[in-house]
Amino acid sequence: MRQATRHFMAEAAIFAVLFCVLFWVMPVQSHAADTAGKVTGFIGETYYKNGKVQKKKAVFDNGSWYVTDKSGNKVRGTTYKVRGKSYRLREDGRAYIGAWMFGNKFYYYNSNGRLNRSKTRLLNRYCKESVSTKKKPFSKVQGLLGTVLHTWTEGGCSDGEEYYQYYYYANGFLVGTEVNSKKKSYVFVIENTPWDPSLMA
Repeated sequence: MRQATRHFMAEAAIFAVLFCVLFWVMPVQSHAADTAGKVTGFIGETYYKNGKVQKKKAVFDNGSWYVTDKSGNKVRGTTYKVRGKSYRLREDGRAYIGAWMFGNKFYYYNSNGRLNRSKTRLLNRYCKESVSTKKKPFSKVQGLLGTVLHTWTEGGCSDGEEYYQYYYYANGFLVGTEVNSKKKSYVFVIENTPWDPSLMA
């Protein structure tokens, strides 16, 4: 009789433990599922929208644009195409925005990170080609180049002599222009270089 009682009590204890586990774990699992279903943003390297992995898409998160690969993971440090649109990503995954120089060529990226081919061609045609031809005025593309950190002038005098105007931009390129007596300026030098205060006269 005692043995049966002990056996019954052991079974009751096991049942009680299982009941407690189910009582506490099931709501937690349910809550986790509910939360996962509402997640929008990066969890680790993977981007979710309403809990669904976003594969090969441009996504906006915490003030910056990113691109995800075929697994939904953040693309870093390379050029990547999504649905025929080209993006250039930093090492931390943020997309480049605005005008940049890579090597000796300009690239222009829209506010959503997409490469703008027409503005890219325009920048290279007006800036790069004008170095040798001086037929394309700098004013046509000056507004595309971004924020000027420093500007300075060399040469020129009151009799209308030509002078040189330099611009150093926040995105790291230096543009030198030659301004003629009619106040028209043409690019004569472009460099992609770290800022050096000694450059400014």
